[in-house]
Amino acid sequence: MRTILSVAHCYGSILGTSWHLILTTLQHLVWIIGFKPSTGGTLKHVGTISNTDAAPMANSSAVVTTAAMADLPILSSMLSRLFESSVYLDDVALHHLIDALIRLSIESMEIALSVREPSLFAIAKILETGRANLNRIDVWWKPISSHLLDVCQHTNPRMREWGTEALTSLVRNALEYKYEQNLFDNERLLHMIILSLHELSLIQYFDVRQKQLEATLSILTNNGPTLQTGWPIILNIIGSITREHNDSLIRQAQQCLQLVVTDFLSTIPICYLGILIKVVAKFGFQEQDLNIALSAIGLLWNMTDYLFRMKEQEHQLKNVNDYLDPNEIYDTLTSIEELWMILYRKLSELTMDQRPAIRKSASSTLFTMITSHGQLLSTGAWSILIWQVLFPLFEQVEQFFYTASKEREQLQQQQLSKSSGGQDILMHHSRDTPEKQWAETYVMILAGVTRTVQVKKDFLAKLDDFPKVWSVLLTNIEKSALAKNPEIALAALKSFNDLVNIPINPALSPSSKKPLIPRDQQLWQQAWQVWLNIGNGCSRCPPERVIIIDRYDSNIPSQNFLTFFIDIFPNLINHIWSSDFIHNAKHFEQFSTIIERVLAVPIHSDMALFLIPTDVNLTLLQESAYKAMEFVCKNLKLELTKTTNASALLPICFKRLLVLVLYAINPPVFDCTEQIKKIPTNKQQSNGKNDSNVNFVPFSEKILRMTISFYEDVADNPAVIENGTLQTIIQTLQVPLSMKYNCPSSTTWKLAIECFFRSLKVGLVVARKHRNAFESMWTELAKTFDDFLFSKSIPPTDIPIEELQRDEAIDCQAIELIRDDILPHANVLPETFITKILNILNRGSIYSCATDNFIDIDSARRLREEFSKICFETLLKYSFINDSSSSNDNLVITRLALSSMLNRCKEILQKYAHDERLHGKCPLPRSDNLEPVVGAFNYNHNSLTPFSPRTAEMISVLKALSTLIGALKRAPKDSVEINIWHQLIALYPCLVECTTSPSPQICNAIKDTLHQYFTLLTPPPSVR
Repeated sequence: MRTILSVAHCYGSILGTSWHLILTTLQHLVWIIGFKPSTGGTLKHVGTISNTDAAPMANSSAVVTTAAMADLPILSSMLSRLFESSVYLDDVALHHLIDALIRLSIESMEIALSVREPSLFAIAKILETGRANLNRIDVWWKPISSHLLDVCQHTNPRMREWGTEALTSLVRNALEYKYEQNLFDNERLLHMIILSLHELSLIQYFDVRQKQLEATLSILTNNGPTLQTGWPIILNIIGSITREHNDSLIRQAQQCLQLVVTDFLSTIPICYLGILIKVVAKFGFQEQDLNIALSAIGLLWNMTDYLFRMKEQEHQLKNVNDYLDPNEIYDTLTSIEELWMILYRKLSELTMDQRPAIRKSASSTLFTMITSHGQLLSTGAWSILIWQVLFPLFEQVEQFFYTASKEREQLQQQQLSKSSGGQDILMHHSRDTPEKQWAETYVMILAGVTRTVQVKKDFLAKLDDFPKVWSVLLTNIEKSALAKNPEIALAALKSFNDLVNIPINPALSPSSKKPLIPRDQQLWQQAWQVWLNIGNGCSRCPPERVIIIDRYDSNIPSQNFLTFFIDIFPNLINHIWSSDFIHNAKHFEQFSTIIERVLAVPIHSDMALFLIPTDVNLTLLQESAYKAMEFVCKNLKLELTKTTNASALLPICFKRLLVLVLYAINPPVFDCTEQIKKIPTNKQQSNGKNDSNVNFVPFSEKILRMTISFYEDVADNPAVIENGTLQTIIQTLQVPLSMKYNCPSSTTWKLAIECFFRSLKVGLVVARKHRNAFESMWTELAKTFDDFLFSKSIPPTDIPIEELQRDEAIDCQAIELIRDDILPHANVLPETFITKILNILNRGSIYSCATDNFIDIDSARRLREEFSKICFETLLKYSFINDSSSSNDNLVITRLALSSMLNRCKEILQKYAHDERLHGKCPLPRSDNLEPVVGAFNYNHNSLTPFSPRTAEMISVLKALSTLIGALKRAPKDSVEINIWHQLIALYPCLVECTTSPSPQICNAIKDTLHQYFTLLTPPPSVR
């Protein structure tokens, strides 16, 4: 062996093709001695051969190696020097040596197909030869690297391992060698070396790829700052690890990538950043390790900060397009904008990943990036971002949501849990199906797109197609708000609110804002129409014609959704108030209709107990509806101080407000036909209830207070006068006032009468000034007084007497209003109206009782003495005003008052006498629906004696006549018409007919009355 080595060493330059024979011999001798390759390609003795294929030679090998043990290091050294001395060979001789080594290696590769322990002599010496000749690497690199790549694909693991080791070692050594010309300035040579490492990416053996990544990490560590034009190849090597590889390789590659981004980002030429972005994104797509994918998204965020700082170096990006795909190049974008587009595209693709955590992280990063650094983009770049990234992203996520499974996927959850640590993850019920997980992504994308347009609106408005952007966004919001998924629907409303919620000076009303330009006006009109569409859609009966009101499976919106929807109105209307809303009554009609329909939507069964208001509190939805109506009223008043444009809205506004007032009596009904049946949930079935009633009393009462206050401020407005607003108010209040004790809540009619008084205090003054506009109101007013003062409703049996006394005081206030605000102006009021008012006073004046236990025969109501007293006093006051200075109009009211009262008294007396004759000695029957009256006070003695309602009525009439006769006799001379005296005298026979009454109380009352007639037996001197 020494001889062969000496010959080869001395005559290597002339051996030519004989190198193959010498190398074959040396390979055999090395095998016999037991040399094995070690680091760097040197051969060392490792002991007895253990290969079973070499068993026949084992004994002889052991003998030889034992005898020559002392010479083995020398032989190993001589063998290494032989190949190291190849540095002195000329290029031709070197090629012969390399060719012989390659031929020998090929032969070993063929043998290795059938043996477990192949000969690695040729590969080791190829490595040693290459390392010795790095100074002329371009002479031998291609044949050696090409052959080693073939070796790396061998099926024998040992052969493949050493082939990879040889190639990666040569690459590392070549990059570290000090050439005459700096390697990193020699682009051709640098690429030639690194490309050989890159070609290992085509080999799918795990051990090969592992060695490749180890070499890459070593290159980055040692040569990262100086790679320059070699970066694209290095980055492609890292990016060649795809989602099909195992987690070990992915972690290795991610380690390399982390090093690149954290340590060498500033050293990478900017023109290669596009490649880096795409490589980083690949690690976000891999599915082996969730943490690595999330880390990749973090690296993308780090790159955004770097790109933001690179704005001033944009001139260095001239060759960016050379490293981009054709579909990534835009003629209208600068180089740095193209990099931003790549970044946005990759994040948008990650947002459509199948893993919820990746989607959430990617979407958050994407929109944060746009918000933070979007100002770097030109209008052209923004147009591309919106139309080619954001809107397509939303459409695809929407499609994924609607096609996602609603069933829980246990296998998928187990896979996700394994990838994140090997432990099972407990999923919340709101995220335990793919559909729910995609719904979360849907919400994030919609919110992100909306926020982007809202924040960048001033800049985006410069786009020629911004109206189209606005329209598409609003369409998506509308579609999402009407989606069946409650999470998406509510999120759409929040996005809509963000879009329209542009801060304004709170001190300014909507009318104080600057006029909108036509383009902006059109945009906000579209937003208004979307609000209307959402309102109509969410308050409409479900298309399946069946109402499901379960919390987790409902086809009608929740109260929270409806509340948020109404809360959008003030923010939105600010933009179109002065320009459109106050000029178009149709807008207010649509708005108020939606308010009414929304309030009628049933409550989800499981939430009913938490949403039903108390006697004084409103639900959140009712509070929002109230604030919306209050907003309109408040701004209408402000508008009226500046212009009359808003006057047309006033009558409509009052009508709609009064509709809401009546909800205290008749709650709204959801807009569905009678054929539709609600499907009760199990809980509802157990309770025997099919829906949850909401108490509208506090809401309606609050609306009523606001309505009357509003009317007090605008009562003299021409539009309010001409459209009969006061009459509408009276007609509305007539409902609770006539129901009185039958109202669902006693506070309703009490507030109604209070508001009735307030409205009349203001309205009657206006009505007297504009009599022609109020001709039809007087009939309704009289009817309202009559229905309230003589209501057919009966007080509850358990009502305290103090409460009844307070109620009687309210009735007295009504008479005081008639006395002070109506009758003094009878000369300008319709005679028919005055007649009805006087009839009311007559009817009230003939009932007198000290307690609340008397019941009126006709109206079945409890008698009220104070009320009767004030009615009678009012009649008397306006019955004695016929002095010499009185006008003809005053004569009318005098005649009407007295004549009406006397006719009523005569009617009662005649009826009593007639009924008494018919029944003889039997007691008179009680009137229909009357109960026995117990505990009434005797008229004369104030003693407690039980007697019938008919008796009480007669006593009241007789007392009234006595008082009237006395008053007439004390009246001024000529102040009473002769007809009144005739009517009074005509009552005398009726009184005589009643003297046969068996009731001592009635007889005593008749006696007192007849005593008053003594002076009337002859006409008084003034009328003779």
